[in-house]
Amino acid sequence: MKFFTLLLASLLFFITALNAQQRVDERELHAWADRGDADAQFELGVRQITGEGMQKNPKIGAAWIEKAAKQKHRQAMHVMGTLYQDGLGVKKDLAKAHEWYEKGATVGFAVSQHALGVLYEEGEGVTKDPAKAAEWFKKAAEQGHAQSQTAYASKLETGGGVPKSTAKAALWYLKAAQQGYILAMSRVANLCDAGRGVPVDFRRARAWYERAAASEGPWASN
Repeated sequence: MKFFTLLLASLLFFITALNAQQRVDERELHAWADRGDADAQFELGVRQITGEGMQKNPKIGAAWIEKAAKQKHRQAMHVMGTLYQDGLGVKKDLAKAHEWYEKGATVGFAVSQHALGVLYEEGEGVTKDPAKAAEWFKKAAEQGHAQSQTAYASKLETGGGVPKSTAKAALWYLKAAQQGYILAMSRVANLCDAGRGVPVDFRRARAWYERAAASEGPWASN
């Protein structure tokens, strides 16, 4: 997974959540942040990094997010990981990215658990460790994180860091597919088509291919 993709996805997710809330005056937001309110510090930081609703200043934005992260604000800890991973507002440092992702992951934040799994899977900032990657993917998967359910299923399907079990992989792919995750829908269809981990079922395979294709999955369309 590309660093920028991780960062952009994270910030877009949090900005969407912030915009869903009642908008506040910038001066008022600053006042709450100065008082040590972690939510205000986080919102102020994200808005300054993205330029959403105020002047863009990634360096100052990162500093505000770090203040919130040091108060164990889960979203802030995760975003600090993405900032260090991409070098936005701070100097790029994969070891620190790992440190912040781990902080978020250990308090049960599924998005950080998935990101930590990706670092171990790719060996970025840490020693490559397929077993640890699978461990963190599973933790996030058990919380209903569709991307992690698919990643963990892939590990089970190939035996990467875990005992190989196509049947278990099919179950995890199905959980993600039922949430509309395109890659998982395609994998469920493929397994049904080939009879791997599940009985051969062409009608079910077609149904999942069609659902994936309707979600603009190019491979499923083919």
